[in-house]
Amino acid sequence: MTRHIYGRDGFQEFHLKMDIMGWLWPSAEKGPQPDKKDTSNIPFRLLHPSPPTPLTRLTALASQEGFLNCPYLHAAADLGDKLSADDQRVVVDLRVFFKQQWENRVRALREEIPGSESHTSSPFVYEGCSKDSHRFVGGYTDFARLAKQRHGAEVPDVE
Repeated sequence: MTRHIYGRDGFQEFHLKMDIMGWLWPSAEKGPQPDKKDTSNIPFRLLHPSPPTPLTRLTALASQEGFLNCPYLHAAADLGDKLSADDQRVVVDLRVFFKQQWENRVRALREEIPGSESHTSSPFVYEGCSKDSHRFVGGYTDFARLAKQRHGAEVPDVE
C-alpha cells in the first residue's frame, strides 16, 4: 500500500506494509507473530523512502541548535537539508528549543565548544562527531559561507 504524506519537500511516497493475518490474529496459532529481531513480519510499519546514512560513510557532521521561531535557524536547517540531499555523506543534526530555554542552552554550549565564548545568537552551529572533536562554526552566515566553500552550495548574499 502506498501513501503520499506531506513533508518538508512536498508530498513524498511512503510504503505501508500490512500483514492482515498478523493484524487480525496476534497469537502464533492463528497467524504470524512479529519477531523483535526480524522486522519483515511486523503487522504494520512505515517504510521511509531513504534509509539513514551509515556512520561509517560519514564525512561531515554539522550540529545546529537554536530556538524554534528563529528565521536564521530555519534558513540554516534548509541549507543543511539541501547539503544532505546532495551528498549523503553529510549529516546535519538539528536541535530546537523554546526561546525561554535558549539562554541556558547557549550558555552551556559556550562552555562546551571551544572558540564560542562570545556567541549569543541563534543558530549555534558546530562540527564534529564527539565532544573532543567539536569545532565552533558560528551562526547562519558562517555556516552558509562554509557550505559554499566546502560543498559549492549556492547561497544568496553570502561571499
